[in-house]
Amino acid sequence: MEKWNKLCYHLSEKIVGDISEREFEVFVDRALGILGWEEYSGDFEIRPSFQLGSTKNSLKPDFLIKSNLTGQKLFVVEIKKPKSPLSEQNQVQLSTYMRQFKLPFGILIGPEIQVFYDGPSNEQENAMLIGRIKFEKDSKAGEEFVTLFSKESFSHEALHGVAAEFLKKNYQKTKVEELVKRITSDDFQDLTKELVKRHFQEYESEVIDAVLNKVKIEIRSLDILEEVILISKKEKSSSNFLKTKNPYEKDKTKIIINGNGVRLPKNRFVLEFVRLFNNDRQKTFSQLKNIFRDELQGSTGVINELKVVLQKYSHMDRKRHFVRKDEILTSSDNIQFVVSTEWTIGNVQEIVKIAVKEGYKIDQVKVE
Repeated sequence: MEKWNKLCYHLSEKIVGDISEREFEVFVDRALGILGWEEYSGDFEIRPSFQLGSTKNSLKPDFLIKSNLTGQKLFVVEIKKPKSPLSEQNQVQLSTYMRQFKLPFGILIGPEIQVFYDGPSNEQENAMLIGRIKFEKDSKAGEEFVTLFSKESFSHEALHGVAAEFLKKNYQKTKVEELVKRITSDDFQDLTKELVKRHFQEYESEVIDAVLNKVKIEIRSLDILEEVILISKKEKSSSNFLKTKNPYEKDKTKIIINGNGVRLPKNRFVLEFVRLFNNDRQKTFSQLKNIFRDELQGSTGVINELKVVLQKYSHMDRKRHFVRKDEILTSSDNIQFVVSTEWTIGNVQEIVKIAVKEGYKIDQVKVE
């Protein structure tokens, strides 16, 4: 963990201003030294040039790590400006190096560390992203990265094990999403009604049909159920005077960002848009607060510092914010912050306006 914290210092905390890739190279060189790789020992080459066949073109990866005993190439490291978000084009560039050198693993280093896999199990067009590690001190993911990529403990076998576990989980996640989609489809609703009829065969079919006309059988995903439970709790906690029906409360509108096809509930849309905006724009927390002003949400504010939220709602199980580990965001000045979970179709439009103004494509889908 001490080595990881040193990496955080040299690759993030010590970076002042928007430095160039060439300037950042010095910091990465130092970070490789922390992991035990030294240029003078022959552990790596900086921007080595490799001719591409008979053409005049050549490849120049930023760092090529190799065994100083056998000369075997181990993995490649590509670096980008530490204040600019990593892009798909960066992934394509790294993939080119990995495939030319027949390397199953490669690393991108910029505002975070990304680990890529391009072994025989990868069926994607380019190398597959299998790990993202943010520069956060005492990070378990960071500690694991140090173990996997330190010279003294480096092992292709261990890395292939990590890749296999990732592929397994990715496959399971895809299958779960497919099955959830099938179970919540209209066709499955009809099948459910047929199962009800079979279960109550002792009744005449006319009776069962009459019953089914009086009840509603619906299977919904947990994302939708979370919204329903939240609304229910609000209704139960309200006084009779406040129970005037709010036309926004049960709205089921889903929101899609940049045409990716993922229909997000309103609160999840705000979380994912703020995450995307934060990664793209690299703003300080103060700057983010000025953009996502408290009044746009209401009582809780759009975003708040994690430590403030944990203290303010320490007596409550539900913190009214997305506070799971994978939901916590970090600003460019290393302040951890969280996004409010309290959104209706009314106040979420303020966030939609910001997204559209900033050039993001937003589609709202009305779900009956």
